[in-house]
Amino acid sequence: MRYLAFICAFVICSVGAATAATVEFKFRQVGDSTRLTVSGDINIDDATFLSDAALVGFVNPNSGSLLTSGNYDLYTIDITDLDFGYGTNTSLAAVTGDAVGFFSQLDWLFVPDGYTSGTALDAVGTLASLSLWELGIGEGSFSATYGTTSTHTINVIGEVPVPASGLLLLAAMFPVLRRTSLRAA
Repeated sequence: MRYLAFICAFVICSVGAATAATVEFKFRQVGDSTRLTVSGDINIDDATFLSDAALVGFVNPNSGSLLTSGNYDLYTIDITDLDFGYGTNTSLAAVTGDAVGFFSQLDWLFVPDGYTSGTALDAVGTLASLSLWELGIGEGSFSATYGTTSTHTINVIGEVPVPASGLLLLAAMFPVLRRTSLRAA
């Protein structure tokens, strides 16, 4: 009986607890293009609804803004400034999945129309024929926090694929391989 009372108390306390949320926007070089993948969830419990919006996706590293295409609910919430590179506004084409994004300088958070906090987000977009360098997206991890009653995280990651690193290793080894072949001759 005590065990049942403990479980009921835990469930009642857990229902009202704010949960931290993390959404990740990952940019990865794929050939001569850049792919964006979005995963995670967003907590909008302490955000203020502003309006509905239907927007075309874009990336603007310098202003700390990023949107996938679609129909949004626009909220305002305190977001720390997040610039993740030096690039300017670039259209994001070929987007599938959820409409999600942020504009950190204006404290705007975009979520899918009718979104409920904690619902998993998933989106993929392509910036055709543009490398991370051409987009002005920095390599590494950039984070911002948002929220007033609890802290949530937005991560932006610029990632160069492993094969590029392999080419650098091969180029560094070339003098050693050349020396070995000259000795054999």
